[in-house]
Amino acid sequence: SQASIGESVADFGINIYPNPTNDFVYLNFKSSSLNYELSDAQGRVLSKGLIANNGTISLLNFERGIYYISLNNGIKSETKSVVKN
Repeated sequence: SQASIGESVADFGINIYPNPTNDFVYLNFKSSSLNYELSDAQGRVLSKGLIANNGTISLLNFERGIYYISLNNGIKSETKSVVKN
């Protein structure tokens, strides 16, 4: 189905926890899998790939700060912030 005008952000039902984190974040969402990109506050992409529902993303080797996880299904995307302690 076509997205209606003004509907640029998807509702994937994303839940990211724990947030803030010290090492890993877990992702729950409505789809079976989504493409993801993890980027820092400067917009540099640190990792990317395909993540399954209930999958994890590691922030273990990164410094403390705010990171962004962008998830997309090829049509729509949604971005969430994560704090690393």
